[in-house]
Amino acid sequence: VSELFDRAMVLFNQDDDTEALVLYDKILAIDPNHSRSHSCKGRIYTAAGMHQRAIECCETAIEIDPNNYEGHYGKGNALAAQRNLNEAIQCFNKAIEINPQYSSAFYNKAHTLQTHG
Repeated sequence: VSELFDRAMVLFNQDDDTEALVLYDKILAIDPNHSRSHSCKGRIYTAAGMHQRAIECCETAIEIDPNNYEGHYGKGNALAAQRNLNEAIQCFNKAIEINPQYSSAFYNKAHTLQTHG
């Protein structure tokens, strides 16, 4: 699973979302409780405009591992895209609480407040 996840992350970081999704699905077929794969799928779905599906993936990630800051961050992004701003800010805050070094959560929180607040 670790090797598949590493390969999926490379694809994800190269914006090859289709192939990354294939690998995340393979990982989840082996280990349905692989929280990070669920949260990564959520980020891909957000980028594709499939916000409700993204929220569902991120919520699954958070249910499996409440300390998955990427799950909270991903859910925040999808909620912000749906203009559920208060909930989005809560998710960004939770991601920051879990990982105070996660600059993307600070940035997206500020961007959400600036753009919509």
